[in-house]
Amino acid sequence: MIVLGLALTLWAAAAQPAAAPEDVKFVEVFIKTSISDLTAAKIEHFMAIDARTLPKKLRLSYQARRVELHTLKQLAEGRKKGTVRTPEKDCAVPAEAKSDEPVALVQAGFMELQEDEEQYLLDKTQCTERDLLCESSLQIIVERDRKTQKVRRRRYFLYPSDPLSAFIAGYRAGGNVGGNTNFFGRSNVLCSH
Repeated sequence: MIVLGLALTLWAAAAQPAAAPEDVKFVEVFIKTSISDLTAAKIEHFMAIDARTLPKKLRLSYQARRVELHTLKQLAEGRKKGTVRTPEKDCAVPAEAKSDEPVALVQAGFMELQEDEEQYLLDKTQCTERDLLCESSLQIIVERDRKTQKVRRRRYFLYPSDPLSAFIAGYRAGGNVGGNTNFFGRSNVLCSH
């Protein structure tokens, strides 16, 4: 049975066509290029490439850049909504802007949060965890024990240009800094249910 599973896995890997050499070169250059120097046409071409066709050594970097681009798009769309959000109760978490690979998130520039920092975000924004997954760049990776499948820990990540990062900066500075005052208007996201 194990041999059959291994044979199917190898067959599936062999059945996947390799990316064209010019696409491989394009991805290598693309992931090293500053986002501000990328054109819409180059981004579109990059997004159309199937990661499974790339050499293994490029896949993680490709995934990191792809998540970063989707996150920036999600944050730009969020800015158009303003600071008070009314998320649907069962909002759709944008899968293309999420990753289950912590190394890819770090490579994409995400900062890791501690559990108390995530709780601080929930308290300050009055958002649920699902609201933040839908409306912000928050990423949660659940790490499980390989044998028992019990949750070992949850890891939290946030993109630095997300408006919520001001809350985290304030929290890390020890208190009421980073958008916690309404004197000049609210600068961070607040959920309204």
